[in-house]
Amino acid sequence: MTDFTQYANSPALWFLAAAVFAVIIVQAVLFYRFAREVSASEAIPRSELVVAMRAGAISAIGPSLAVAIVAIGLIPVFGTPAVLMRIGMVGSVPYELAAANAASGALGVELGGEGYDGVAFATVFFTMAVGAAVWMLSVLIGTKSMGTLSAKVQAWNPWVMQTVPGAALIAAFSYLVLNSAKANLLNIAVIVVSGLVMALLLVVAERKQLARLREWALGIAMLAGLFVAAVAA
Repeated sequence: MTDFTQYANSPALWFLAAAVFAVIIVQAVLFYRFAREVSASEAIPRSELVVAMRAGAISAIGPSLAVAIVAIGLIPVFGTPAVLMRIGMVGSVPYELAAANAASGALGVELGGEGYDGVAFATVFFTMAVGAAVWMLSVLIGTKSMGTLSAKVQAWNPWVMQTVPGAALIAAFSYLVLNSAKANLLNIAVIVVSGLVMALLLVVAERKQLARLREWALGIAMLAGLFVAAVAA
């Protein structure tokens, strides 16, 4: 096997990519219907549901642009279907690249370089998929147990369930920010600019009572960070 592109862009992979996105679309529809049912049962105004969904959609713009930019650069190495399935769906570019480099290194070939044939591509793609499958299995196996535990803790002390998730999110994002900041000064500049833009927009939205600006704040802050990275790189 000398040319991996005939496998990377094969009809079979295109079919699998379409199947993956079909599942995502079905999940989105089901979650939307579930949200509407919960909204109706809990007497939550439909306007609040719309605001929450709009805020989520706007907040996804920044990460989506970042992933799209990286994905375009990886298409020559992995092919379009594989990039759509791995980068487009999972979105964890550092993991995908780490897994791909580990697999190609084990075969003694450079990722996308000389000797990167159909066998190497299949090995790389399989390695990325297996690594992500472990995370999916963990969620599938542990979700019910976590739900049971959450219900018991909620019955014991509701304050704990209100505090722990927020603290966990703060800790997770703090770790990601600090881990990224130690890489180089450019990352620090992006973090600082994004944080300042976010804080400024939230202050303005609070003082001027601009609900729409609050919804757009995260997306605008991310775009500001991307702009700084593009200019300073």
